Amino acid sequence: MSVATREPLKPEDFSKEYWHRLFCVVDLETTGVGHHNGHRIISLGACIVDYTPFRNAPTLDGPHEIFVDPGRPIPFRTTQIHGMRDQDVRGRKPFKERAPAFVKWCQGTILVAHNAAVVEEPMLRDELKAAGIAWPFIGTLDTLPLSRELWPGQSHKLSTLVESLGGTPTGIHTAKGDVITLMYLMDAIIEKLQDHKATLERLKVHHIGEVL
Repeated sequence: MSVATREPLKPEDFSKEYWHRLFCVVDLETTGVGHHNGHRIISLGACIVDYTPFRNAPTLDGPHEIFVDPGRPIPFRTTQIHGMRDQDVRGRKPFKERAPAFVKWCQGTILVAHNAAVVEEPMLRDELKAAGIAWPFIGTLDTLPLSRELWPGQSHKLSTLVESLGGTPTGIHTAKGDVITLMYLMDAIIEKLQDHKATLERLKVHHIGEVL
């Protein structure tokens, strides 16, 4: 089994051509935080977007949403957050059966998520590892630390931040709804960085390699 490592992209990698890579905007709803704590994915929202133009990015595919049976009860405290109950996903296919199609669809894209370092990246890594499937993304962009840098001194909860930027959050705490809201935030981030000649370095994308 390979061991994942994370290294910053080198300066020579911050070329305009790199922006021709596609971005996969993702949100997960789970039974709780931490695969190592026994928690699992229950829904996944995703949309592939081309941010090459830096403005008015065209949506290429999505947003899509899938629901999976986590194979364990959904805690009541978690249901209070996203509203999903055991009966909502009971009998759905497990993630490992949906994963091959998802990975094929998003292969070679850059993962975008809000608080990716805590939720989406580790949860997806662990779920894919358990399914015996290689990591498909070439990089990760976590919009949470970036938004803290760009808009200091305010709430950085996704829905609250987007409202403060003039947007209307969609389907709060649903995977598909949060992806739509996150796409609005990404548009705002890129707009904010226009005067700074945005690069992958500025956007804090990290290369994710694997040591065999």
